[in-house]
Amino acid sequence: MLNLVYDCEEVYSYENKEIIEKVLKFDSIGEVNLDEKNKSITYKINRRQCIRLRDLIFWIESDFVRIHLGQLLHLIILLLQQVRLIESLGIEHDYLDLTRIWLHLSNNSEHPSLIYQALYYSIHFTGYQCTFYQKQYSSQNASINVKEIIQIIFNRCFYKIHLKFNNVDKRNEIYNSIVKPIMDLCKSNSNNIEIITCIQDKMKKYNYQDDLKKNLIQCLDIDDQCNDYVGSNRQKSIQKVNEDLTRIVSFGSQYGQVTIEYLLSEAIPMMSQYFGKQFKTLV
Repeated sequence: MLNLVYDCEEVYSYENKEIIEKVLKFDSIGEVNLDEKNKSITYKINRRQCIRLRDLIFWIESDFVRIHLGQLLHLIILLLQQVRLIESLGIEHDYLDLTRIWLHLSNNSEHPSLIYQALYYSIHFTGYQCTFYQKQYSSQNASINVKEIIQIIFNRCFYKIHLKFNNVDKRNEIYNSIVKPIMDLCKSNSNNIEIITCIQDKMKKYNYQDDLKKNLIQCLDIDDQCNDYVGSNRQKSIQKVNEDLTRIVSFGSQYGQVTIEYLLSEAIPMMSQYFGKQFKTLV
């Protein structure tokens, strides 16, 4: 487990109180406060229990945490299912992006770490009626946004995920077999059910398993082997990394959430570079 022990606050404007209250009945995360006077909603979120999708992608991209391709596919299915859920309830989310998607870890879940962990969580959205303030972003329905988000996930994460082989041609073969068909559906007019079915077929073809007793942590048969990291230097470094993270969070807490997140964004890639130099024979 990584020691990211701090709370953050996310504040969004809203337009219609009745709709927001309906949303919160089935999609709420952290402590929520509605300010009717200013028409704003504040989420107080415990970062030990909740992971913003933007941060998870950054950790994977930086080779800071390890995640199986099977886990990534499962994440994408849950994203698509959450979009289907809100649309089935007549709820629109026209401003969905990586910062407004959260993973709420279950009580039986581990936390992303330097080595593979079993992750069990629910997906939650925030910012339902809050427009993007950056001019380059425009509003569009969640079914379109989620397809773009899936493409971002694959583009930034696939080549950072470790498979059981290092051969470039074999990795490209896997990309063409698994990732490209999903990406092609996301670029077309395919509906979310078709994309979910495609992913499930790929997971079945590559024998997705989730069996902790056999040390098969939500992986495909082409995924890296968990046992390779038992007793490894990456595993032995977890305590030192957690000590560093604790110091960063403690120092940043004097100045607020923005400072904490800035310091983490600077420190994590440097930690990963250190791993790359020290443990290249093990990763």
